[in-house]
Amino acid sequence: MNKDWNRFVASHSFGTIHQTTFWGDFQAKSRNRDKYFLIEVKGESKSGSEAIPKFGGLFIRQRLPFGLSWLYCPRGPLCNYENPELAKKQLQEILEKLKPIARKEKAVFVRMDPPIEKSAQSNSATVFPPHFKRAHAEYQPEHTLIIDLLQSEDQILSQMKPKGRYNIKVAQKHDVKIRKSANPSRNSSAFKKDLDAFYALLTQTCKRDGFQIHSKSYYENMLEALMPQNLADLYFAEYEGKVIAGIIVTNFKDTTTYYFGASDHNFRHLMAPYLLQWEALTQAKKDGFKFYDFLGIAPLDQSGAPIKSHHYSKITDFKLKFGGTHISHQPAQEFSFKKLIFSAIKFAKKFR
Repeated sequence: MNKDWNRFVASHSFGTIHQTTFWGDFQAKSRNRDKYFLIEVKGESKSGSEAIPKFGGLFIRQRLPFGLSWLYCPRGPLCNYENPELAKKQLQEILEKLKPIARKEKAVFVRMDPPIEKSAQSNSATVFPPHFKRAHAEYQPEHTLIIDLLQSEDQILSQMKPKGRYNIKVAQKHDVKIRKSANPSRNSSAFKKDLDAFYALLTQTCKRDGFQIHSKSYYENMLEALMPQNLADLYFAEYEGKVIAGIIVTNFKDTTTYYFGASDHNFRHLMAPYLLQWEALTQAKKDGFKFYDFLGIAPLDQSGAPIKSHHYSKITDFKLKFGGTHISHQPAQEFSFKKLIFSAIKFAKKFR
């Protein structure tokens, strides 16, 4: 069943890595999450073979206090969003199939965030059935930056900002080396050592820049679930044998996505993060991927500059130096199964 589902996700025009069972397996081991559910409405069988799912979604159970939970469908469900009216009917059918699960799991609400672009014909208002509301919080970034890897390397460099090109050359001049981590399925001890090095960089970066990070087991579970399937890579930048920067990227369908990054502030003059991104980007191009996704950026003002009050503004300055196309997605939507409790949860979050 999982293989059929993953094939469906890979073939769906809106399918992302977040809807695969590999992602579900990783998430089920994460803090406050313990299982996931597949809801699929199958199409007609072809030549006597097993039915192919027509639409559906992977839902992750997230624990709440007092035995309650909520359900999350990351970058899903997968429906025919090119046809908003059809998608609305499909989402309603998925919701009806989800309700018995929600009762059993004592789910307060469900959150869905399919990757519908704001510029597309379909949008949240026309696609989602009645009683869905804009989510009170979001996991997936609403804005992202995409590099077209079908361009030549010279073309990619030419559309970058001059400072971005310059910083890559600075790292190259200082002989910064880039390497991939060992695959946990092939060399467990080397991978553990690399994971420790990456987490040490993350810890330093979070203290410096004031953002939160996950536990080390979160990144370990992610890489152990995805790397053996060639769905993720851990890259390092080294200077004179010392690890000074690292990034995690995911690989799915035609896109490589930059997920997490960290660097040693003591070596900031070497500009290693720029060369690290460049090498990951060009390797993705060599491997046949069509796009490099920088994932989260701050919304941009009319001049193209990031809005400074946004929590992604600092990292956005870095990402914008690589050029690319700004893409905005429709905001996540939520449906409440227990309205009073859901209202209390949202009220309590305002005072955190």
